[in-house]
Amino acid sequence: MVSTEDVAKVIDRLDCNKSPGTDQIRVRDLKLIKNSISPVIAKFINMCLKKGVYPNELKKAIIRPIHKQGSHQEYTNYRPIAILNVLNKITEKLIVKQVSDPLKKNNIISDVQYGFRPNRSTDMALSKFTDDVNTALNEQKLVMTIFIDFKKACDTLDQDGLLQSMEEYGKRGPVNTWFRNYLKDRTLEVNISGTSSDVGRIKYGVPTGSVYGPVGYIIHVNGMTNVIKSSSTYMYADDTCLMYCDKGPKNVQKVMQKDLDNTIRWAHDNGIIINVSKTKCMLISSPYSHQKQVNIVIKGHTYDCLHSSGASGMDSCRCEQIEQVESYKYLGLTIDNKFSWNLHIDQVCKKLRSVLGKMYYLKYMTSRGILYMLYHALADSTIGYGLGSYGLTFPVHLNKIKALQIRLLKILACNKIKNECNKEYEKLFKICKIVPIDKKIKMTLVVEQFMKSEHKKEREYGYPTRQSRKRKYVVPKSKNYFGRRTRGWIVPTLHNELPPDLLGGVVSKNHLKNILKKHYLSLCP
Repeated sequence: MVSTEDVAKVIDRLDCNKSPGTDQIRVRDLKLIKNSISPVIAKFINMCLKKGVYPNELKKAIIRPIHKQGSHQEYTNYRPIAILNVLNKITEKLIVKQVSDPLKKNNIISDVQYGFRPNRSTDMALSKFTDDVNTALNEQKLVMTIFIDFKKACDTLDQDGLLQSMEEYGKRGPVNTWFRNYLKDRTLEVNISGTSSDVGRIKYGVPTGSVYGPVGYIIHVNGMTNVIKSSSTYMYADDTCLMYCDKGPKNVQKVMQKDLDNTIRWAHDNGIIINVSKTKCMLISSPYSHQKQVNIVIKGHTYDCLHSSGASGMDSCRCEQIEQVESYKYLGLTIDNKFSWNLHIDQVCKKLRSVLGKMYYLKYMTSRGILYMLYHALADSTIGYGLGSYGLTFPVHLNKIKALQIRLLKILACNKIKNECNKEYEKLFKICKIVPIDKKIKMTLVVEQFMKSEHKKEREYGYPTRQSRKRKYVVPKSKNYFGRRTRGWIVPTLHNELPPDLLGGVVSKNHLKNILKKHYLSLCP
């Protein structure tokens, strides 16, 4: 049951800047009459759940196409964002909460899924992926990855399959009946610059931009991990990566082909289309590996091929081969087949140069306070995204970003301060209270691992000494520089470098960040 207080809380959290739907009711107007309208909405939602119905007028949506990339002339390069009625949003939030809370409480969703889940982010998914690759390269293994591209995942989902998945995870009875009625007979119209298209009916998928869409999708694809037997899986919504590590290239090819075949079968049976032409594979190898040039062929067999041919027939089929690439952009980071991160750092530098040019002209027109805001909004956010992954590269690559940081700080600092530095501009980091990238990566990793004990095994001493009174952690041995990039090596190393009592009185995450920022700034010249 939904209470009046629940409705009032949802109305308070609604964004007033969102466009109204077909009913033309604005969020700001609804907030003015919150106390009067909340009981009515609560009664309406409870009646809908009890009867298992939903009014067709609230199923109408306005589609605003958002360009993603590529040619503006191709409609496939646009993402259809649905603008829903405000009452639909409130109803969705409250009913979906009843679905998602038990999933979280009972740990039903697989741990490899990071998308649309609280306290999980792309940074966490990238950190796990990066750590597994570095661990494998430390063992001088070959790492084969397949980046699967699902074609319009949310728009092509089979609605009956979605409801069947919900039923399998315990959502039966009135709630399942309501969602069935909610998904059926939905209509939409595309609106561009005030011009609307004809009204069309939706037979597949869920509205992009709805509350139910993400939750329904991760429930539906949760079973995919059961068919992937040997490979490690990394999922962020529809961004899925398979990875397998081994010293033998033949075994790598055999295992990856089998897991991809199982994924294709599962996708077909569950109404999801895999775009083989956009699915890529990459072989990551270490320069320490004794393997010569390796040729691994992975095919994207069609569903008909998988069911009509035997193993020998599939080897000689004409199915499209998965393109093997030397670099791939995964969750915003460009990964190369040597795992050096130099390509991604070049892209970060390119963005920082663009920010540098903008701030150079703005410094004559605005205050230093606004320049600091621009630095943190544009430059620091660019550096910080994925830093726990790409930041574990060679110092020579990080120095490119540090040099651009210094150029940005020279814009933030006044002429008097720059003259006092006497061309030793690294002093600007401490003056401007901005952490340089080589220390920012350490700060990022300490914050990331602070509440975890996985890599923190205390060193044992045979007899009491001054060193034994300090809390030190065991640092495992590494075979090469990839081993020194793993969380298992770098986390105890960083904690051993910190003063013993530095983190003793931490009360919150923000407090931890402030303590570490002061510490690392104190180490700057």
